[in-house]
This record gives sequence, C-alpha cells and structure tokens, in this order.
Amino acid sequence: MHQKRKIQKPKPVFQKKIQEKEEAHKKIQKQLKKALKVEESAKDAMEEAEACWKFEAMCSGEAYQEDGQWKWRE
Repeated sequence: MHQKRKIQKPKPVFQKKIQEKEEAHKKIQKQLKKALKVEESAKDAMEEAEACWKFEAMCSGEAYQEDGQWKWRE
C-alpha cells in the first residue's frame, strides 16, 4: 500500500524568511493600491480641469469645436 507523504513544516530559519517575504509582498501591494488611488484622483482632476477650460473657452468665444476637434479663434 501507498503511504501518505508527510508534509514537513519548513524549518524555523526558512519560516522566518518566508514570513519576511510575505510581509514585504503585503507592503508592496499596499503601496501599489495607494499609488493607484493617487493616479485615479489625478486623472479625475485633469479631466475636470479640461472640461472647465473647454467650457470657459467656448463661452468666451475663444475656441470652438469642429468635427470633434477643438480649434482656437485667431
């Protein structure tokens, strides 16, 4: 009959290294999530600013839209 293999626990030295790697991985994931939030926030702010200047330029008559392109009056 086949015997079940015993799964050995890593030795304490390796457990510590594994734990350190997992902690480093979690820290990196946290930093990436934070960076993504900052990037999304900046993107939203830029889109809002673009909408504002287009609206202001259009209302003042400085710019107009033709064939989907913004053009400036001379």
